[in-house]
Amino acid sequence: MKNEHTFEEFKRDFPPKNELKAEIVAFLNSRASDDEIKRMLISDVAHQYERQLTPYDTLDFSYVAKRLADRGIVFDDFGLEIRKPGGNYNNAGLILSASNPFVTKIAVFEGLKVDTFLDKKEYSGSIAEQIDKAMDYMKLVIRERVVITGSPQRTVLPDYPAKAVREAILNCYCHRDYTLSADIRVFVFDNRIEIYSPGGVPEGLSIEDILNGANAKRNPILVKALDKLDYIENYTSGIRRIIGEYEGFPLQPEFYASDALFKVTLFNKNHYYDQLKVMPHSSKNNGDEHAGVNGASNANAQEIVNHSGKATKNTIRNEILGLMRRDGTLTQVQLAELTGKHRVTIAKSMRALRAAGLIERVGSRKSGYWRILENRPSA
Repeated sequence: MKNEHTFEEFKRDFPPKNELKAEIVAFLNSRASDDEIKRMLISDVAHQYERQLTPYDTLDFSYVAKRLADRGIVFDDFGLEIRKPGGNYNNAGLILSASNPFVTKIAVFEGLKVDTFLDKKEYSGSIAEQIDKAMDYMKLVIRERVVITGSPQRTVLPDYPAKAVREAILNCYCHRDYTLSADIRVFVFDNRIEIYSPGGVPEGLSIEDILNGANAKRNPILVKALDKLDYIENYTSGIRRIIGEYEGFPLQPEFYASDALFKVTLFNKNHYYDQLKVMPHSSKNNGDEHAGVNGASNANAQEIVNHSGKATKNTIRNEILGLMRRDGTLTQVQLAELTGKHRVTIAKSMRALRAAGLIERVGSRKSGYWRILENRPSA
């Protein structure tokens, strides 16, 4: 039996505030879907959704109970705040149980577009089981590159920082809007991972607010349960930790938020270096520093970058070429943001690339794009 509610029940449980009445009337007069009406009625109190009671007084929590037992914790539905003595389970309990109506979908595509599927998975059941299965599958999908440096220990460079992927996916389960019927989706392309979570930023915050340290929990009961299950390392901003894993890398994570969607895009580091035809710099950040110049070895490249201004310029130009290969319509302002360089530096580098016959402008300034003529600039 699904956890469904009639329109009259939603009006009773979540009476609209005065300032919302006009908007709700407009929705009722239009041909709004049931989901839209429900979302309108409880958008102002979305954090209460997990406390709303279900028709169930019995649910299967075997997966969660085993996870807790592995940590030496006895499952306690009252302690988890998913049920009161003698009452039915709330929505948080339903989501933690095997009857959880929400699913996770992961798709792997060939190339950079959604044209061809290579593989796809769908996970159901307890939110804890979905997290485990999603994380295990992503470990199989994310490839690693072994770099031979001449030292006794090999250097392993994963396509993506594992912590960034984990945080981006885990944030979906913690902060998604469960009043929406949409699923958590993860799309894996050759050059990026896109992670889609239903619902925008909690409690009307902006992405900039979160980057500056603001924190809000849309689903505090679920967050508390996931913390007990050892999924959450701490309560600081997951977005800030994701960005930290890409510190120094030219292609920073991208975040997009609307009322119905929160999207995170993580870029494949090894794919980026492949496009530039350079070796990733072996460092504690797994290639987050400057790449080797024109395919030079890591040690030589580091020496050149430190002591030669020409090599530094070539590194910037390589970054610009790599970004242009991904999107030829990028402007100087966008390139400056992506590389962390001043716009004047970007403009000088682009003039040099154009003078060297390595790029050309196709079309007008407003609607045209940049075409790459060579693989990389010469030293």
